[in-house]
Amino acid sequence: MSIEGVFREGFVTTSLDAVINWTRTGS
Repeated sequence: MSIEGVFREGFVTTSLDAVINWTRTGS
């Protein structure tokens, strides 16, 4: 896997985590 792929996957995971946390607290 390329560096870009790893970075992108990490970014997606972080974003999903933030969205989930925001949904839990924001609702």
